[in-house]
Amino acid sequence: MPKKIAKKDLPSPDDVPTAKPLVERLEKRRTTLAVARDAATKDGVVLKQDPKYRTARKKLKRAQRRLRVELIRASGQVKKVPAAES
Repeated sequence: MPKKIAKKDLPSPDDVPTAKPLVERLEKRRTTLAVARDAATKDGVVLKQDPKYRTARKKLKRAQRRLRVELIRASGQVKKVPAAES
């Protein structure tokens, strides 16, 4: 069984100025996916192999991945404040 990887403590996208365009792109991709999902639905079942639905899903995942990479990069740039010694 693989080892569990600890979750990274990432900053909020609102706190990172370079993440704002990525968040906007992510919202755009989500709306595109919703439209593609409606178009790929037949008899109440989503056809996951529908080409437009698959590409919309891939673009959404790519946007999520780029946002996560940017947040990881930004979290490394934040300087850690040393604890005050008393």
